[in-house]
Amino acid sequence: ELVDDEEYKEILEDIIEECSKYVKIEDVKIPRPKKNQKGRIHSKASESVEGLGKVFIKFEQIEDCGQALSAIAGRQFAS
Repeated sequence: ELVDDEEYKEILEDIIEECSKYVKIEDVKIPRPKKNQKGRIHSKASESVEGLGKVFIKFEQIEDCGQALSAIAGRQFAS
């Protein structure tokens, strides 16, 4: 899902929208797997679980991270 540009954009927007319900955020980063020259997806073994990815969120206030984490932990986005 993160390789496809439209899916990536939808997931990013969903995460921003959901977090913004609870706290103010400054930035969101979602690392994406890369395709090699043959069109195959290249990722580390620890990142190869389909439908699983990491999200890094920068909040305006450090105190806000607990509230946002409680709201989105374990949630699936754009499935």
